[in-house]
Amino acid sequence: MNTKHGWLNFVALAMLAALSPGASANTPAANMVTGQVTAIAGGDHISVNGQSYAVKASTPASATLPQVKVGQRVDIVLDNPAKSALAQVVVIHVH
Repeated sequence: MNTKHGWLNFVALAMLAALSPGASANTPAANMVTGQVTAIAGGDHISVNGQSYAVKASTPASATLPQVKVGQRVDIVLDNPAKSALAQVVVIHVH
């Protein structure tokens, strides 16, 4: 898959995540985090820029996580605003 198609797939998934129940249509930017992967723990948590996030099971993010490496730059899409304790990662896009 080339970079253009990968990015288009990411944008489509991000739009779906932003429009899903529980996501705020008014603040989709609050549901996206971009940065460097600083840790991966237990196969279900990822840290970006030092902040840890749970990866939601049975999502595109849970399928992508095994290929993600510490140090890579990523965009993650959350099902709730990043500041929410309930936020879980639903999409991971590696740059």
